[in-house]
Amino acid sequence: MSWELLIPVAKRIELQVVGQEEVPWAMRSYVAGAFGTGAIPISEIGHIYGGRAAMPVKPIMVYGPSGQVVTLVVGGGETEAAELEELAYENLEAQQVRPMNDRISEYRERMGLPPREKMPALISQALRDHGRDQIANPSKYPKKPKPDKDRYRHLPELTERGMRWQ
Repeated sequence: MSWELLIPVAKRIELQVVGQEEVPWAMRSYVAGAFGTGAIPISEIGHIYGGRAAMPVKPIMVYGPSGQVVTLVVGGGETEAAELEELAYENLEAQQVRPMNDRISEYRERMGLPPREKMPALISQALRDHGRDQIANPSKYPKKPKPDKDRYRHLPELTERGMRWQ
């Protein structure tokens, strides 16, 4: 006769999320807290997790100056809370100094594209040029062929009295 001994094993789960009002429901089990605009100040990161030397495992949400841009600062249990706090401040400063529109215009310039303000005029000019080219060179733009009427000969024809087969 054999006996089995069942030993219940528990796993510790962090249920408390710092600033959880600012964290979306879908992300509450994945992040350690929300900091920045509208949430807990960034300067509290080092104190909340048990000291500046603590190493939170879950990422931290940092809201930007507008309150709409969210950045995840990931330590992964290897980075101290003080360093995460510095990273959050650097990210916040980068968003305050250069708004996103400036970054996009910088990317456009780097790719050799015209500025966003000139795009509507350039598009309308391109359409006008295409229309002029179609009128000047009709051989480059052949007309679409008309559909073959004989292709549907096997189908019945609808008359006033009903369907008539050909």
